[in-house]
Amino acid sequence: MDIFKALRKNRFSILTVAVPFVIYLLLTMPLSDWIIDDAGITFAYARSLAGGHGLVSQPGAEPVEGYSNLLWLLMMVPFFLLRVFDPFIVPKIVGAVLVLFTFIFLSKTVRRYFGIGHFGSFVILILVSSNTSFAVWACSGLENALFVALITFLFYYLVRMLAGDESLDRSAVVCAVVTVGIGLTRPDGVVYAAMFPAAVLLRLVTARPVNLKPALSAAGLNVALFAVCYGASVIFRYYYFGEWMPNTYYAKGGPSFDLLTPALTLQEPFLTMFLNLIVSMVGTKARFFVLGFIVVASTLWLSKQKKWTAYVLLLIFTFIPGFVFIIMPPDWMPEYRFATPFFPFIYALISIQVIFIIRLLFGSGGRVILVGSIVTVLSLAASAKIQLPRMRQFHRQPTVSLKGIAGAFADRFNNYADALQLDDGSVLLPDLGGTLYYSRLRVYDLARLTDKVIARTLKKNHAGFYDYVFDTIKPTFIHIHGNWTYAARFDDDPRFRRDYIPIEEYEDQWILNRLNLKMMSGNYVRRDVIAGKEEQLLELLREI
Repeated sequence: MDIFKALRKNRFSILTVAVPFVIYLLLTMPLSDWIIDDAGITFAYARSLAGGHGLVSQPGAEPVEGYSNLLWLLMMVPFFLLRVFDPFIVPKIVGAVLVLFTFIFLSKTVRRYFGIGHFGSFVILILVSSNTSFAVWACSGLENALFVALITFLFYYLVRMLAGDESLDRSAVVCAVVTVGIGLTRPDGVVYAAMFPAAVLLRLVTARPVNLKPALSAAGLNVALFAVCYGASVIFRYYYFGEWMPNTYYAKGGPSFDLLTPALTLQEPFLTMFLNLIVSMVGTKARFFVLGFIVVASTLWLSKQKKWTAYVLLLIFTFIPGFVFIIMPPDWMPEYRFATPFFPFIYALISIQVIFIIRLLFGSGGRVILVGSIVTVLSLAASAKIQLPRMRQFHRQPTVSLKGIAGAFADRFNNYADALQLDDGSVLLPDLGGTLYYSRLRVYDLARLTDKVIARTLKKNHAGFYDYVFDTIKPTFIHIHGNWTYAARFDDDPRFRRDYIPIEEYEDQWILNRLNLKMMSGNYVRRDVIAGKEEQLLELLREI
């Protein structure tokens, strides 16, 4: 009976979260059999760790930090230990729970501390749940849902601290733990370590009287806890992997200090990159209007509202993920994979501002309800017009899938090895996730993430790269295509044609169309593996 009373009492709070969450589930349901291929790398490491082989891509492989989402990886390990892991079910369920967690705490924060009510919170969550970028990457099998959930909870807790609902010391400890989790979920998450000291500074600015000593003590405690815990992970990395940075950094690079000033001042191309995030929400024509509205509404809020610290914190939490996105190395995947935390906060910010302006102009009562209803309907309709075509397009053509790579490469090269009766074959190729997770062969990563030598030689030291491939690892099979054919340029070294023979080969149209170069791509096998029966075995392989 008490449960039913509690449900009736909190029915509006429940519906505020439940309906947007159901919309999120419905919009992502067509992607139920899609997991992004990169997630397979994380799953392979988690499987190795659960099997007692350590943090390696495959049992017996060299320890290389080829992932960038340690906490997400560790969350997958118990499912392997319990033998219930399924790459298309478990990450989806865990991701959905984390999305629900995000919705709950975002709703609690804006309702309690920004005073916009259930309806305003409901609209924010509808906009977030139907945003193509947020929905797609939250259900992708990667760490995005965990990342945004932790950041949202950090924001909630800091706002509570600013409102005096949490003590400084307790907040220092909780926020340090959460921030370590954020940093272990993605390397760029380390920037959130500055959020607690920033919130303490905001609290000091408005505190009367100013209690400097407890504030500095709490900030020091937070920084010390974060430094010890996160520093321990860095020391572990060095002693376990032999590097101070993840191998993904050496493969892809990272933000440079030279980028900070032009990025912070939104010089080109950073302004365009930031505007693209706004365009993905409101369309091209409205992008400058939205930016102008944010500036004007923020100015009015700060000049008229007595309690402005939580609002400034919201501005910071909106800007930080947008800033991180524009300084990250270019990502070829669509729908702003690295900007997931931006969307909940920008929708919250704009919605809070709209409600504030409407109240400022129309006071209270029936006119506010009427104007608010009209604005809500127009906003939701405009958002649906932008998001639904993109969502349908992604449903039709999702980005490289784990299942697709498994079929194209893992299964194919497994079958090649079976046909040749190989017990210890290997393959070098750039499409790693599905291959690594499903292949029975030793997999060498042409995309550089799980291989230290290739990360440091491909595109930087071709002589060293060729020596490594042709004299050290000597993969049984090689697959190249597109950009990776151009990057490897195997035909520049005579050992490639000396040691390998094509199973199938074609002129790569991607390179021809983009670079106006004639280069050959395809699948290749070592000559010494089929020596003496070349014609017979090649015909057998080409039939697979």
